[in-house]
Amino acid sequence: MNWIQSILSVLKGVKDSTALFDYKRILQEVLVSILVSVLVWVILKPFKIEDDTNSRLLSIALTTQRKLDSLNFQEKLHKQQAQIDSLNRVIILHHENDSLRSNARLSKLDAIRAINKYITNSSKTEGRNQ
Repeated sequence: MNWIQSILSVLKGVKDSTALFDYKRILQEVLVSILVSVLVWVILKPFKIEDDTNSRLLSIALTTQRKLDSLNFQEKLHKQQAQIDSLNRVIILHHENDSLRSNARLSKLDAIRAINKYITNSSKTEGRNQ
């Protein structure tokens, strides 16, 4: 309850020495702060860059960043595609070597039969897929 009385006495502007401030002092401080704000605004206004210039600079920066990001992505994509192609070549080479090894033990007639069987099976599979 004591703090409510303190607040009320401050708002009423009691003239004794315990009062923290009075209305005249508050009004003076508010006016001084407004004058200082206006003065700072008037002094700094000529030094500010126009908003249009800022928006153009931002647009240029964003466009440049988009192009850089695109180039970085294309470079990564190219490296990954090169690695995939290299691995595909290795897989094909391994398949060829496996085929040569498995056919090396066959006679010519057995090799021709195996080839015909493979061709027949792949043509049946293609017919089903279509």
